[in-house]
Order: sequence, then C-alpha cells, then structure tokens
Amino acid sequence: FVFSLCRSAFCHSAAMPMHRYGTILQCKNTLIEMDDGDVTHFEQLMSSWRNIVVDQNSAIAVKYRTCLLLTSHATAAVFKDRVKRRINVQRTDKRHIRILKRVLFSTVTRVITFSFGHWFTTMQSLYCIDKTPHDAQWRFGFTQSGFGTLCVTTILDQLLWYSSYYWFAPFLSKPIHSKIRTYASNFLIHPLYTIMRRQMLTGESMMDAIRALITRYGYRSLFDGALCEIGRSIIYDVCGKLFDVVLKKYVLWKYDVYGICNTLDLCQEYVHIVSRDSLLVHGWVREFIAQDQKRHPYIPTHIVDLIVNDFYHEKQFDIVDTKMHKFVHRLSKTRLDAHQQSTFLSDGQFQNNVKRLFENKKFQRMWKNRIHSEMQRRQQRHIDDIGCFNESTSTINNRYNCYFFGSKNIVFYCDLCEHEIDSKRLCRFKTCGHCLCAQCRRKFRVKRKCGICKQKWTRNKNYYYLVPKFS
Repeated sequence: FVFSLCRSAFCHSAAMPMHRYGTILQCKNTLIEMDDGDVTHFEQLMSSWRNIVVDQNSAIAVKYRTCLLLTSHATAAVFKDRVKRRINVQRTDKRHIRILKRVLFSTVTRVITFSFGHWFTTMQSLYCIDKTPHDAQWRFGFTQSGFGTLCVTTILDQLLWYSSYYWFAPFLSKPIHSKIRTYASNFLIHPLYTIMRRQMLTGESMMDAIRALITRYGYRSLFDGALCEIGRSIIYDVCGKLFDVVLKKYVLWKYDVYGICNTLDLCQEYVHIVSRDSLLVHGWVREFIAQDQKRHPYIPTHIVDLIVNDFYHEKQFDIVDTKMHKFVHRLSKTRLDAHQQSTFLSDGQFQNNVKRLFENKKFQRMWKNRIHSEMQRRQQRHIDDIGCFNESTSTINNRYNCYFFGSKNIVFYCDLCEHEIDSKRLCRFKTCGHCLCAQCRRKFRVKRKCGICKQKWTRNKNYYYLVPKFS
C-alpha cells in the first residue's frame, strides 16, 4: 500500500507542471469568458514557467492530488475485493460479457472513489488556474457539479480500455498495446474532461456546458490541451519506470524477495560440508599416523586421500557432475550487491544452471533438509508461544526461506524411490519432513508411517513449498 501510494504521488508530482499547463489551456475560453473578455488573468498564468512550476498554487495542487491518491488507494483496499467477488468475472464467460463485467467492476470501484475524492479533484483544478475557492469545506462528490460527467467519462474510458485490449492484444506485445490504449483513450476522453472543468467553474449542467463550448468556440475547443495530457501521461510513465528501478534495487537490498542470498548460502553450506568432512578425516588419519610412527612406515599422501575418499567421507550430498560441482563452488564464493542481483535475474544462462543445480538429487536433498529444519523451528516457535502446535496454514513459504530456483517449474524427486514427482510447481512434505511421490504415499497410507524414518503421520496433514512465480 505504501509503495504504491508513494509511486503514484511521485509520478503525479513530477507530471504536475505539464498537467497544470494543460488545464490552463483547457479552461482558457471559460476563464476569458468569466473575466468579461479580459485576457489579463490568462496572460499572467502563461507569462512565465515559474508561475506554473514553483509557485504556491502548484504546491497546493500537488497536496490535493496526494489526498486524492490516498483516498483512491484507501477505498480500493476496502471495497475492491468485495465488488470483485460480487461481479465475479469468469474466464468461461463470452467476450462481450467479460468486457461488460470488467467495465462494471471498474466503474463501481471508481464511483465509490469519486464519491469521497471528487472534491479534491475540484480543488486541484481550481488551484491549477489560480482560482482560489471561497468555500474550502469538504463534501461528498455527488453533491458537486461535474460528478455526473465524471461518471460518464469513467464508463466510456473503461469501455475503450477493455474492448481495445481484446482488439490489440493478439497482434501487439503488452507494453506496446498498453501505451497505445493509454494515449488514445486520453485523447478521446479529453473533451469530457473539458466539459467537466467548465462545470466546476460555472456550475452549469452537462448539456449547457456542451452547448456553450460548441456554439461559442467550436468543436476544436473541446480538445484544447489534449496534447499536454498525452505529454503528462508520457512523463508519468517515465517517472514510474524510474521509480520501479529504484524500488526494485531497494527491495532486493532490504528483503531479498527473490531468495538469491538464500541460494548462495545453501551453496556455501554444501562447500562447508564437503570441506569439513575432508579436513576432519585427513586430520584424524594424519594424527593416527603421527602417533604410531615407530611401529608403522611412512604412508604417502595419495594413500591417505584414497582412504578418506573411499572409506570415511560421507557422500550423501556429493554432486557427481564435475561441472555442477565447480558451479556450486563458484556460487559459494559470490558476494552480490543489489546491482549484481538484478543482473543475475536477467541472465538466462545463469538461470538455467541454477535450475539444473536444484534438480540435482543430491543438492535437492540438502535443500529439503534445510526446509525440514525450518519446519521444526516453526513448530517449536508455535509450541513456545501457545503451548501446542496448531498450524492453520499448510504453506511453509515465507520471505526467510525463499530460494531462487532459476525457473517457475522445478523437477522434484521422491526421497524414497527417487522417481520424478508429477507436480513441478510445488514440493509436498509430510509432517516428518520427507517428500514422497503419490505411489509411495499410497503404499504407506494404511500404516500411516513414513517409509524412511518410520515416524507416524498426522491424518490428512501435508505441507507445501510453492515455487515462486517470480523465479
């Protein structure tokens, strides 16, 4: 909520000078008409760019725009899901039914927002043209002039938006047809905003405002400032992209939402286990030889290595593939900052290597052991907090045990038969912490015991680790 609000406030504040300039051009004829043909006020507004960018009224307009954004985000958080459940858009609906349902959903949500925030829109428009209102008391939007025009504008805007989506989406990529729809709808809806702003100034009805603008100034007067509105949209999009880049770097630094650091820690754990076993066994053998130097001859180093590798070293986590083994060692030595993390996220070759690493049975076994440890710590925290373990959710994902798998689909293997499990979007764990395929679960369903650790199973209780969509 906070990030979305800050993003909208930043983009609208950056685009406010262009928006104010377009509003002045839009209301030019009405301003001159209200001043009895005197163009002094209009010329003062357009005399210098400082009057549009850095004066007090610009700051006040930004303040009211921020209040409108806060109102829209708050009403969306409260009412959006409820309205969506009521309308219930289905993929099986026909195309025109889906369009009408989506238009109805967006219109109802925005009408609720305008009921609370149309007053802020009016105040922003008045301060953009240096018309300080005499009555600054807040009131509901449906009690103000221009509210009906705003609702009609919203309906037409949503109809253009969703219908054009089904026209352009099959032929153009999403970023292109999204911008085409945005700029085209801004241009086509602009006359209605011109009418609405005249209503704000004169208090006329919608039909009277249309009649006055067309008869006195012609049809072209309805499009005054339309190019400025498109320029405002471009500035808004550019600032939004800039904010997204900065926000992504901050989130990667603060929260590690992609799980890259956890993946690197797992690689470091693998290297630590392998090197620790090797060092301990080498040291023990050499200590044994040093103590019995008088009774035993000198044993060469390669013989010691042979003894270590064949008789003492635990190989349950050892990766046989030499290239993959070197890749893990290289990852364990990697120290990433936020920029390098974003670079890794865009490297396709790196993502494929990480995916193959997690699909390795030995490395996947070590990952499952870590998730099992996380499950045990989670159960212990519940026992310490409430005295018993009563977990309501079966999903064991959180931001502390999120891993970067390199892909949305990972092949998981059964801990008992080591066969591939059908589901590639989640890994199912039993209460004992082992991951079994459907056939193995069916074998031990009657006994209700794990085929590996012989621990009793809780009836109908499984834990699921969901592969993140942003891998």
